[in-house]
Amino acid sequence: MKRPPNSTLITGSNRATGYWVPYVIPKTTIPPGKPWRVPISLVRNVPTKVSSVSSTDPFGPSLATLEFPAITLLDEPGEGDLWWLVGEANVDIHWYDVATSQSIYIWEGTLQSFDWNEGESGSGSLLTVTCQGAMLQMDNYLAVPKYPYQPIPYEIEIANQFKGRPSQRLGWMFTEWPSWWRTTYNKAYWDKQPLYRRPVGMSNGQRWTGLLTRATGNFEPTLQHINNLLGSMFTDRGQWTLMLDPGRRPVLRHRDRVDTARSGTLMVDLLHPGVKFTNMTQDHSQKVNAVYANGTTVKGVTFNGMRVSPDGTRTWYEPYSARREVEPAVTANRWLTPGIMRREVNISFSEGGSEDEARIVAERHLARYADAGLTGTLSLSIDPILLGTGTGTYPRQLVRAGQNIQVRNVFGRPNGVLFHISESTSTDDATTLTLDSKYRDQLTVQEVRARGRDALTPTRLLSINAYQPTQKDLLFPWSYALGSGYVPRGSQSLFAGMPQDIEFPWESWTRSRPPRNSVWRQDYMRIGPTSRVADNNWARHPTSTSKSFKAFRVRMSQAGSAKLFQIAAYDRNGNVMKVPFHVALYTNNAVSVTSMPYLTAANAPRHPPYRANHRYPFFAGAFEETDDNGKLNDQYTRNLKPAGLVAGWGNYYERAGYWPGTSSATGSLPTGLLSLNNPFTWTLENTAGRVNLQRTPEENLRNDNAGVADLYVMIYCDAQAAREVFFLGRIFRNENPTD
Repeated sequence: MKRPPNSTLITGSNRATGYWVPYVIPKTTIPPGKPWRVPISLVRNVPTKVSSVSSTDPFGPSLATLEFPAITLLDEPGEGDLWWLVGEANVDIHWYDVATSQSIYIWEGTLQSFDWNEGESGSGSLLTVTCQGAMLQMDNYLAVPKYPYQPIPYEIEIANQFKGRPSQRLGWMFTEWPSWWRTTYNKAYWDKQPLYRRPVGMSNGQRWTGLLTRATGNFEPTLQHINNLLGSMFTDRGQWTLMLDPGRRPVLRHRDRVDTARSGTLMVDLLHPGVKFTNMTQDHSQKVNAVYANGTTVKGVTFNGMRVSPDGTRTWYEPYSARREVEPAVTANRWLTPGIMRREVNISFSEGGSEDEARIVAERHLARYADAGLTGTLSLSIDPILLGTGTGTYPRQLVRAGQNIQVRNVFGRPNGVLFHISESTSTDDATTLTLDSKYRDQLTVQEVRARGRDALTPTRLLSINAYQPTQKDLLFPWSYALGSGYVPRGSQSLFAGMPQDIEFPWESWTRSRPPRNSVWRQDYMRIGPTSRVADNNWARHPTSTSKSFKAFRVRMSQAGSAKLFQIAAYDRNGNVMKVPFHVALYTNNAVSVTSMPYLTAANAPRHPPYRANHRYPFFAGAFEETDDNGKLNDQYTRNLKPAGLVAGWGNYYERAGYWPGTSSATGSLPTGLLSLNNPFTWTLENTAGRVNLQRTPEENLRNDNAGVADLYVMIYCDAQAAREVFFLGRIFRNENPTD
């Protein structure tokens, strides 16, 4: 067989390197005596031209173009000697290296688009076939919602997309773990979690990403769904990506972010003939100096950096990481440089990360994108050098997306700039590379969204009986001035006059108004030294007696939703006490210690020194309405439900008092703080002693002291040892009820 002359390529040293060898693997019935794989370098003794071969990161092979000069409109594809030329047939493209006599895998995909165009000689309409990369067939399928009961590790959800599809021509995906990966599945820990929180498909000690999701798609193309997951799979060393290994084998592997050239890195010199940037961009609009974040932890706690002024009239969001030259934007910041333009981004996390982890990621993101970086398109008509092989060259036709290349002498620097190759396209003339010096990933980074909504939405339309007042608390309105949201009720006197720049946990303010001072002591909720009787470790109002327990109250409103709930533990001097705790809100004014979950004879031995019938919040299933088998929880039905449980935080699975981290993280320490965005809603109307819908606002307000719009706080803490512990908090209402 003659070698195709137009496929031989020359390096800068005028050395023949090799040529492309395309094959077709028909998926239809193969006629007797015909091969299963058809070499098509020559068709009817005329060379086939491989016009271009492309790959991207992620997903590997993208597009390739084949030209068949000997096939015209007079020929019918799939018939006679063209029996192999059928749409959707598999196509492989190899590179034959002349120097080593090796056939090297380059590209795998399918024949997709047939186009006939007039040839250069005018002898007829030659055939051009556009081929699609093998992974791209995944977009023939839709990722559909499946509403799983248990969360799914990201890598398993991605692998699931390659299963159960008979017409798919790909192997099952596998995960290639880097040698330094140390995150493993702790079965003992997760077995203690309720079934709906327990990841599926994991075994003890198995390496995993630690990222969980219940999102299985929303009828979007499969690769779009996978790309959304990859967008959150970043680490301190880089990011996960999905590529294609030879044999149509999808592989999820970690893409390290490289700071210096190392063995295996490609290298070219900008001064050499055959190396040319067709464009280079340094876009300062892409710099970042303030990073916001929002997300939901695996425990269902939301976070977004919300802050509210002490008087509740102003809401803002603090970045999770920012350069000191732009944040805080106040004159007291001596580093503030007005000449530096502020540029903000927001990182949205899928369920699974803690707020503490979000802060770490934001810091890394800021470090990565604090300067503009470089992007560009590099054209190579010579072969690059492969570092680690002396002066050995690397055929440019083998350069693929996902590799790294150092371009020397950029900006006059001898070592130049190190780039990541995000896309590669090879033709007979040159290889064109899309480069990025910042290793940018598919993480969704968008401008901070506008936090507001038009309040003039029409409320009376075609539907009947659909009118609702814009404000839900007209009959008993929310009022910070009258004490709404102060925990406990009446503590607004302690907050009065607090400067606007003092933020949670208000420690500089509480030190000046500490619980040891009798003037302020009644504004805190006190628990005495730790008792061996769990019932004594609950906060009770000072007017309580040995026979009559009274909970602390919180003035609320007729109805509404909280946008922020913050509470902290303090010692008698007003310093934050770093203890874990439980806190919950109830509607029934009769709620007491006897309403709380109690230890049974079966589970009491697991929680020494406490005994059966002690009221204790930190045992498995204490606050669950149903158990793991769906059976109603008797304690919930008899005690918590009549008490009117609205919302609570801190249980066996996750204790409060670790914000912004999580108690379930290995080695985590309590902070004594809890801060929650959009934590709960309430309705306090039409029940005994509540806001009456038949009365006017004035009539309801006259009953304020009777607690017609109060919630009741139950707090437990047993980590204070021989000291007292005091609690103080705030609830801020969502002023836009349509959010």
